[in-house]
Amino acid sequence: MISQKGNVYTSVPLTQISLKYNPGNFICEQVAPTVQVAKDSGKIYSYGMDSLRIVNTYRAVGGKPNIVETTLSSADHYFLEDHVIGEFVPDEIIDNQEAPIQARINVVEALTDKLYLDKEKSLADTLTNTSNITQNITLSGTSQFNDYSNSDPIAVISTAVATVRSGSGKMPNSMIVAWDVLQKLKYHPHIVDFFPGAPRITDEMLESAVAQIFGLKQMFVGQAQYNNSNDGGNNNLADIWTKDMLIAYIEPTPTLMSRSLAFTYQKKAPRTVEELGIGKSLETLQRKSHYIQVSDKYDQVLVDEKCAYLIKFAIA
Repeated sequence: MISQKGNVYTSVPLTQISLKYNPGNFICEQVAPTVQVAKDSGKIYSYGMDSLRIVNTYRAVGGKPNIVETTLSSADHYFLEDHVIGEFVPDEIIDNQEAPIQARINVVEALTDKLYLDKEKSLADTLTNTSNITQNITLSGTSQFNDYSNSDPIAVISTAVATVRSGSGKMPNSMIVAWDVLQKLKYHPHIVDFFPGAPRITDEMLESAVAQIFGLKQMFVGQAQYNNSNDGGNNNLADIWTKDMLIAYIEPTPTLMSRSLAFTYQKKAPRTVEELGIGKSLETLQRKSHYIQVSDKYDQVLVDEKCAYLIKFAIA
């Protein structure tokens, strides 16, 4: 059940706990789906728009077929990087658990949460930056969706859909929306009009409306929070995704040459859990603790910014 590298054990059971653990609220692996790669670094290729060019497909009797060439565009490189976080688990805590494995499971889940938090924040910062997503609009004043009298979210989102379609040749299929923007959209008169007589509009109803109005197949709600206070200070929760939304094409079956907004390049299975027992190092002996660390190796890459349209400051 474990494999040993020196004094460090890769725990298969704890690794499975981390892989199966679903921390919830995080959308990074849905917005930037995982692509398995064989090497730690490499070039990223994607198909161009030659496939949309009309060519002569007629072959005369005895003649040769029309030979075409599909171009591949080389984007940036990917470079897989290690993301590792660890924690000491005191022997007293392990001994006081009715099931000793539970204390270690709790630590694995907490560390996995922290890895996801970093992954989510990094992707959100990239995708909500107008320098990265050059197809964008920044709303202000009466154009922001919290102004129910003057703003027109239907028109803004329709423009976003059309821009992605014309810029990438892909019909956008996804809305990525910050939780606080969603709360304002639910009560906007232009949205409410689609549900006459409804006492209230739920997130599920809005997701259905998004599909009905704009032809989008999925809505990802960014609702994860992080504590942005200093160690020892008063807790202060802040939203990772806030005030912004994107319309995007996200490839549902990603491959190495797919066009999509973003991918997470990963080698083999994500995440491993390693453990160092008491007395296996000077520090674990002094602390009378087990040491547990969770590792993840990946690179989040913005593959094709033309596959997205950013609505910056959708609300005030």
